Parts: sequence; structure tokens; C-alpha cells
Amino acid sequence: MGENVFNGCANHTEEGVVKIAEVSVKSSFISKLLYFKTKINTEMTITVPNGIISINNNEFDGWESIVEIIIPDTVTSIGNYAFNGCIKLNNITLPDNITSLGEGAFCNCKSIEYIELPAGITELKDKTFSECKSLQSITNLSSVTKFGVNVFNACSELESISISKETLSIGIQCFIDCKKLSTIEFEEDSKLSMIDDSAFYGCSSLINISLPDTVITIGDDAFNLCTNLTTVSLPQNLESISDRMFSQCSNLSEIVITENVKSIGQAAFYACNNLSTIKIPSNVESLSTFAFQECSIFTSIFSSSYSPLHFETSQKPLWEGLVRLSTMP
Repeated sequence: MGENVFNGCANHTEEGVVKIAEVSVKSSFISKLLYFKTKINTEMTITVPNGIISINNNEFDGWESIVEIIIPDTVTSIGNYAFNGCIKLNNITLPDNITSLGEGAFCNCKSIEYIELPAGITELKDKTFSECKSLQSITNLSSVTKFGVNVFNACSELESISISKETLSIGIQCFIDCKKLSTIEFEEDSKLSMIDDSAFYGCSSLINISLPDTVITIGDDAFNLCTNLTTVSLPQNLESISDRMFSQCSNLSEIVITENVKSIGQAAFYACNNLSTIKIPSNVESLSTFAFQECSIFTSIFSSSYSPLHFETSQKPLWEGLVRLSTMP
């Protein structure tokens, strides 16, 4: 079929439903067949024909009128930004045979509320569900081993997430600005080893979190601006408190620094206004600048040994309001 095949067909189907006829093709052909999409202002349901194996990159990018898409079991992959900007899309079921979701596959799908992942998805690539502002729940993450960058960026209605025991890493800004995210559960026997920079930055509804002992590295700003975070259980294998890791966690009142931690980064606990006492284990060798600055009710810092500690110099102190440095019992 050539271009503009359906141009001007204002009443092409009832109730704005577009059904793509089955033709003999080996891959997705939807953009070419429905060239007239810019002429459609009504809400649409798209039915992908049986036999299609993949939905290509940018296939429905910017199709603002789609409210539902029906995908057959023959589809095994969805390309990069395939549904980016489908702002009215709110009804989609991903068949079990899908094993790959491309980067930004559902980016800016602002009306999707629920997603059940196919069991074969092992990686959520960068921006897969970024700015899905109505997304409340995503289930069946049991096979996901890696979360990429900005996967759930600004999913402001997402309330909870369950991290599979198979997950190895959580990427940069993965859950940044998920304002309603209050529950993060990690399955027993977790294999998680890394939480990258700003992974949970601005998750202001998060109250407490218990991190698996398998985690070795937590990046800069990982929990920055989690303003309602009150208690944290750090991993036993954690090696450092990174820069600004808990900066501006204004309700943080209790945290135990585990024995394997060797350094506390710059502004790590900056403006933790409810943190009054902290114990530093003997393995800690350095405290960076501004580590406890503006901890307004901070009164005591306990260390099991003075000699290993190296205090970086600065024009401003490591902390404000510190009354004494004491030996830890």
C-alpha cells in the first residue's frame, strides 16, 4: 500500500477503532500502513495482526489518540520508544512470549495505570516506563536482573515495588521523583550488589528501608531528598557511605553504620535535622567535608577509635551543632 491510502477517510471505522488487516509480512509494518495517523483526532484501539514478531523502534511514537493496543502472542519484542508519547494509552496487555522491551518503550505513556511484565523479561532498559505519571503498580518482576537508567523516572503515582532476588543492579535515577513510593521490598536470598547514583532520589513517601546484605555499592545521592525516611538498615557488606547518600533526609532519626564501611562521603548526612547521634565503627578511616553539616539537633558522634579517622579540612566544619566527640561504648 502506498502513502496516504486512508487520507480523508473521516468515517473509516466505528467508534474510532482501527484494526490492521492481516497481510503477508515478516515484521511490523504499522507506521507505513497507517500513514494517515496524523489525520485522526478520535480515540483509537489498535489491533496488531497475528503473525507479527516485533513492534519496531518508534512504531507508535507520538500517537496521542491511542487508548488501547491489542498485541498477539506472536510478538516477542517491542522496540525502542515504540509507544513513546502515547499519552492516552491506558489499556495494554503484554503477551507472555515477549522477551525484550526496548529503551523508552513506554516512555511518557501518562495514562497507563497497571503493567504486568511477561515472565521472560530479564532487563528493564533505560527509560522503559519513564514519566508514566499514572502508573500505580507493576507486577511480575521475578525475572528482572537489571534495572537501567531512569526506568521509572517521575512515576509519581507508583506506590510500591518488589525487587526480585534475581536482580543484580538498580541503575542511575531509576526511581527518581517517585513521590508516592512508600514501600520497597527485597526478596529473600537477594543477589543485589549495586544501587547506582540517585536511584531513589526524591522518593518523599519512603519511610523505612532495609537493604540486602549483598549490596556492596550505593551511589551518590541514592536517597537524597527522601524527606520522610526515618530508619535505614544498611547492608553488612557496604564499603562506603557515598556523597550525599542521605542528604536532606530531614526525618532520618536512626541509622547504624555497618562494620565494613571505611569512609563517609561529602555531605552524606547533610541537613538530616532529626539525626542526633551516630556511631562510627572502627573500620571507618575518613570523614569527608560537610558530612554532618546542618544536622541541627546533632549532639554526639561516637567513634570506637580516634586514630584511624582522617578529617578532611574545609572552610566549613564537617558538621554544625556537634557538641562532643566521644568514644563508642
